[in-house]
Amino acid sequence: MSRMRAAVALYLFGSSLFFATQVGLAGGLEPEPAAPLSISLNEHWKIQSSCEAKAGGEQISAPGFAAVGWHKTTVPNTVVGTLVDDKTYPDPTYGTNLKNLPGMNYSSASFFALQDMPEGSPFKCSWWWRTEFNVPASAAGKHLALHFPGINYRANVWVNGKKIADKKDVAGTYRIFEFDVTNAAKPGAANAVALEIFAPEKNDLEIT
Repeated sequence: MSRMRAAVALYLFGSSLFFATQVGLAGGLEPEPAAPLSISLNEHWKIQSSCEAKAGGEQISAPGFAAVGWHKTTVPNTVVGTLVDDKTYPDPTYGTNLKNLPGMNYSSASFFALQDMPEGSPFKCSWWWRTEFNVPASAAGKHLALHFPGINYRANVWVNGKKIADKKDVAGTYRIFEFDVTNAAKPGAANAVALEIFAPEKNDLEIT
């Protein structure tokens, strides 16, 4: 099941690093790298199955895209966690609720993670995760990096209608990803990021 595993941040690098270096050199000290400005992107996410959302990444990652009927969430979270939070699914920690969730009709002959996902599972489709955020005008001319401490398991990554990373490269449960979005971000304006996340397959090196 697709998952945004950890906090997301936009890092701004620029004149602050140059200033810190110059001060260190003038004082006869070793230059010290300055911490980049970080903008948290943990809030105001919405998710939807690609089986329901028929638009492509170029449209979904555009600021102002109408994500009508999408599920609201924050990160870190999972698709199932989000659907439990908004009462789409019952709490899977009670009784047989987990076994009765859609897509959990696996054979009991072997461990479910070693099997193909059942046909008709709502998690067989990729799921879109999107949010919008403002980049300050002061970020103009600075290097901008989008930082993901964890994505499970594969993802296409889009920013403002531009695909900046492909699922062939963005793969793995406990990997940290950071993408240069200097040419895609818009300082002084609304920005949008969208990830099309794919669940792990039975032969993937996953958390199971």
